[in-house]
Amino acid sequence: RWLVCTCLMDRERRQTKLGYKEGVPVVPLAAIQQFLAALRARDFEGAKKLAFRILTDEPDNETVRMCLPQIDRELKRQEEAVEEEGSDDSDDENDEGSGGGGGGG
Repeated sequence: RWLVCTCLMDRERRQTKLGYKEGVPVVPLAAIQQFLAALRARDFEGAKKLAFRILTDEPDNETVRMCLPQIDRELKRQEEAVEEEGSDDSDDENDEGSGGGGGGG
């Protein structure tokens, strides 16, 4: 899935010449590179912030816009994983507390 976004971004970068595409200013290459780096590093919060920064400068950037739903899905997945970890940790603490009292008595 992310490969598709990366390939599309590479194509758009090749079409961009000296910061202009068909006479219209586009996002600085550094912003696109940071966005791609964030995706590769699975830093979806950073990627989302960069996506909005890119879309502020170039609202018609369909490539970045297409990546947003997947970024949102990944952020939700990460949130759910953190919530599950939190509930597992609290279960472990309860087990240790009740287990320790039974062995000492």
